[in-house]
Formats: sequence, C-alpha cells, structure tokens
Amino acid sequence: MDQGGKRSGADVLAIAGNPHAQTLASALRWCWRYEHQQMLSATIPLLDYELPGYLAQHQTLITSVSWGLMLKALLPAGAATMLHMRMHAQDPGLAKTVFMALASGLELTATDPVYTVRERYISMGRALYHTAVVERAAAIVRAWNGRRGGRTMPQGKWVGWSAWLGRKRDLFSRLILVHHLFKLLPLRIIFALRYVSKYAHYKVILGVTANSPALDYGLVPTGVASAQL
Repeated sequence: MDQGGKRSGADVLAIAGNPHAQTLASALRWCWRYEHQQMLSATIPLLDYELPGYLAQHQTLITSVSWGLMLKALLPAGAATMLHMRMHAQDPGLAKTVFMALASGLELTATDPVYTVRERYISMGRALYHTAVVERAAAIVRAWNGRRGGRTMPQGKWVGWSAWLGRKRDLFSRLILVHHLFKLLPLRIIFALRYVSKYAHYKVILGVTANSPALDYGLVPTGVASAQL
C-alpha cells in the first residue's frame, strides 16, 4: 500500500512491471555514468522519475540483468549488468564466455586475463565503496579486451584507484591538521591541490575523454593502458 513516502527509482521501475527493479535502476545509473564519462561520480543528475524514459533508450539492459546477477560475488549486479550490455553489443558470444568464466572460474588457465582478474577479487569480498566498484569494473574491461586481443594482463603490481584515493585522503587530512595547528597554508590552496590531484588521476587512470569513453586500470611498472569497450 502506498503510504505517501517518496518512491525510489526501483519503485518507479517496479510499478512499470520491470523485474529485478533494484538491479535495473542501478544498471541504468551506471550506464549514464559510462556514457557521460562520470564513472567516479557517486551522485549523478539522473532522477528517479527519469529512469523509465532512460530505460526506453537502453532496452537491452533488461536482458543483461540475469548476467549481471551472476557476478555479484565480484561486482555489484548493477555495474555488471551495464558491462554485459556493452560487451554483448560488441561480441555476444565473447560476452557470454567471459561472464560465464568470471562467474564459475571453470576452464581458466593462469595466463588468461579473466583468471587474473577473478583470482584477484574473488577472495576480497564485495566492493563496499564506489571507487572500489569502478576499479573492479575497469579490471574486468581490461580482461575483456585481453580476451578479444588474445593478450595476457600486463605484468606488475596492481595499483587501483581505491588504494590511491586512500593515500590522497590521508595526505589531505594531514594538510588540514597542519592548517589548524600552524595556519601555514590557506584553505583555498589545500582544496585546490586536492581538486587538481584528483582530476589528474581521473584523467590518467580512467582515461575518459569526450570522444572515447573508456575504463582504464593502472599497472606498475607498465603504467596505464587503455581498456575501452
């Protein structure tokens, strides 16, 4: 019964008769982020009541939901659904193979990029933070591109956005403390440094440009390599 409370995006989609409305609402928002080069934005301007109209423009998301749910141990179902829709549009057969392999781990070899990504994240539990979800999505895209090109994942130490962000957050906190204790740096300079460092990392690691929406994943020592869908 409607108690007069505000309807969520999932409520709006469920009323329209869409199953798995919560996952579908999340997938639509991830789709918007990807298309608008806003993957790192936890909050986006796509409103709840706009979701049915946006879904009408992305009907293939509906058939990708079941595939997205298969990866919930590695990636939230909404983000995985968006990835499957994008991959399926490029190569339906490969999309099925990659998602089945990520979900089950069967018939994978140590040189398979899908194996590399699955082994890294399957034991880490579910991603709790938005940046960690983006990191995992980017890694899956790299594995997808590796499969398409017959390449292994680049060798080196994994360096993800979430780890980098944690270090920057610690630095920012220390700068704030220094400001309060000694008044050495104006706050506007501290916040400017924070913005510039975050924006630069966003452009380099995620490689998102106006003409080529992409998800990138930084690897040391080979650096950043493009992971476009």
